[in-house]
Amino acid sequence: NATKFITAPGASAVYLIFDDGTRRVFMDERTYFTWSDTFTVVEEVSDLELQDYPLVGIMLPKDNVVLVKIQSVPKTYFLETNPDDPYKPNLRWVMEEEVAIDLFGTDWADFVIDVSPAFFPYFEEGSNVSNEAALEINRELMKKRTELVESEE
Repeated sequence: NATKFITAPGASAVYLIFDDGTRRVFMDERTYFTWSDTFTVVEEVSDLELQDYPLVGIMLPKDNVVLVKIQSVPKTYFLETNPDDPYKPNLRWVMEEEVAIDLFGTDWADFVIDVSPAFFPYFEEGSNVSNEAALEINRELMKKRTELVESEE
């Protein structure tokens, strides 16, 4: 289980610390904001303390929050919960624009964020979504690209 978000003066990233003392690095700011609404929960630790947490992986965008794509491939994916690894969501290709509209609304493209091709292999490949019945979603959990910034509290 995850316990806290941290950063350090010498680090240009935010990390998620787990109960076992390991850490994962957020791949970018947008990804961080799929997990949290604010940076105020990030605790700063010393560079020395940061080294005490072994780096075991990266943090991908949170499942059920955004749609993702890579620039070089004209496919949009929904991130579905992976029961085997909650930090490695299943990629579900939404095969038709009509299906995307049925599932996410006419503004479905606003939920899409680009993911670097370097990170794509970290996801699990799930089955394709050929109709709206093929996917259960909770639109309340979803965030548009423009919402992936620090909220004003």
